Amino acid sequence: MRAATKTAKKEVEPSDEEASDTNAENEDYKGTFNLFAQTNPQIAEAAKNCKKSGDWEQLYQQCSKYEPPHGPTAQITIDTKGESTLFSGQICDPMGSIGTWKVELCRITEKNILFQNVPTGVTLPKGPVQGIEAQLEYSSNGCGVDGGSGSFKMTKVPGWKSKPDNVSLYQGHVSFVPKFTPLYKRKGYRDEEEAFKCYFWAFREDENRVPEENDWEKQ
Repeated sequence: MRAATKTAKKEVEPSDEEASDTNAENEDYKGTFNLFAQTNPQIAEAAKNCKKSGDWEQLYQQCSKYEPPHGPTAQITIDTKGESTLFSGQICDPMGSIGTWKVELCRITEKNILFQNVPTGVTLPKGPVQGIEAQLEYSSNGCGVDGGSGSFKMTKVPGWKSKPDNVSLYQGHVSFVPKFTPLYKRKGYRDEEEAFKCYFWAFREDENRVPEENDWEKQ
């Protein structure tokens, strides 16, 4: 695993209004989302042009060139009545013995979120916005990996939907830090050095689609 961006300073949690659980059935944050790193040069250039024109279709078309499961930086599925998961080719066993990890999104809440200490070149709202926040958890009984944890924030970009595909646009940040056992640490692996941190654009390809089989699990 390698960080998709340079590590920013630790985020400070904002003071916000009382959070509501996503089991309140907010349709905006249910389904499968493909995440794309904002630091990808082609995607960054497309986003820059879109901000000038106000038309985000170019960004969607650029991201669509990266087919899942290998193209997106990550893929999440949010199912408020079942399991919510995150998969990424960059979140995996560095020794290759386990493969891509199935990370769970836990304690998902809809609330006012705030992105702080955002690196230069990243596009995120500067003030509090409505979105979702979740904790990431990975459990493992492997000989080298003793689980991992992290955080996830995402908000919907208002006023944009592609036609005729009805695709919604989102943006956010995800951070995941593995926890290695002494065995892996003796081999030179360090938790923070292998952390995955990514500022992303995300697209929900089909509204409220919660697949029976996650695209990443087909590998």
